[in-house]
Amino acid sequence: MLLNLFGNVHKSRTRTSRLCVVGASSLVLALSLSGIANAQGTLLSYEGFDYTPGQTLQNGLNGGKGWAGNWFGSGPGAITGAGLTYPGAMTTGGGVSTAGSLPAGNPNNVTTVARFFTAPLTDTNTYFLSYLLQPNAGSGFYGGLNLQGSNGTLFIGKSEGQTTYGLQSGTSVPLVRPSSTSAVQGQPVYLVLRATLNPGADQFDLYINPTDFVNLPASPNVSIATTDGIDLGSTVGDLYLNNYGGYTVDEIRVGKAYGDITGTVAPSNVPEPGAFALFTGLGMTAIGFHLRRKR
Repeated sequence: MLLNLFGNVHKSRTRTSRLCVVGASSLVLALSLSGIANAQGTLLSYEGFDYTPGQTLQNGLNGGKGWAGNWFGSGPGAITGAGLTYPGAMTTGGGVSTAGSLPAGNPNNVTTVARFFTAPLTDTNTYFLSYLLQPNAGSGFYGGLNLQGSNGTLFIGKSEGQTTYGLQSGTSVPLVRPSSTSAVQGQPVYLVLRATLNPGADQFDLYINPTDFVNLPASPNVSIATTDGIDLGSTVGDLYLNNYGGYTVDEIRVGKAYGDITGTVAPSNVPEPGAFALFTGLGMTAIGFHLRRKR
C-alpha cells in the first residue's frame, strides 16, 4: 500500500522507500524533458538561417534539416546578424535579407534562391509551412516564398501590384488571392500555409499572424480553393525565396501538422537524446550515493 511504501512501519523498508522516491524523481525529470522535446513536434524541413553574418545564401550554405542539398540560385541574399521575431514563436539567430529594390525591370536585384526537400511533398497529404517575412526600407514589387511543384508553383507573400499579403499561383495569367493584412515596412509578419495536396485540384489556406500555437484558427485569412482548379502536380520538390529586393526572410518550417511548425522550442534548443541519458545517469548516481550513505 502507498502508506506503507513511504511510512516507517519497518526500518528495513526505509532504504527501499528512499530509492523509490529518488528513482521516481528521476523518472519525472526525464518525462519533463521529453515533454520539452515534444513541444517542438516533428519538422520535415527547417531553416533558421543561423549562419555567419554577411555570407551569401547561395554560396554553399546548407544548414537546417530536411534538405537534399545546399541553397542555390542567384541574387543578393545575405545573412543578417539578427533574425526576425514574432511574439510567442520560436526563433533562432540570423535571417536572410536583400537590398532595397532597383528601378523596375532591373533583374540584378531579384533573388531566386532554392533548396530541394529531402522528401518531396506528395499528393493525398496535408502539409503546413510557416515562415517570417518583413518588408524593409525600399522593398520591391513583391517578396515571399514559392513552392515548386511538378505542374506549377504557389507564391506565399506580397504579390506584385498588391499592398497586402496573400497567395498567388501562376505567372503569365496569375490567380491572386490577397488578404486584408497590409505589408508594412519594418514589421514582421508570420505566415502559415496549410496545403492539401490532391490528385486533382489542391486546396491552399493562408493564416496570417496566428496567436494560438496549439489550435489552428477556425478560418484562414485567404484561400485558393479546389474549385479554383490549381494543381501543383503529384510532387512538390523544392521551395525558393522569390523577391525583388528589400525583404528579410526567416524561420522556414515544414511539417505534417500545425503543432509541428508552431512548437515553442526552437530546433537548436531541443535536448538531444544524450541529454536524457545525462539526466537519467545523474538520477542513478544520486540513488547509488544515497544507498552508500545509508549502509
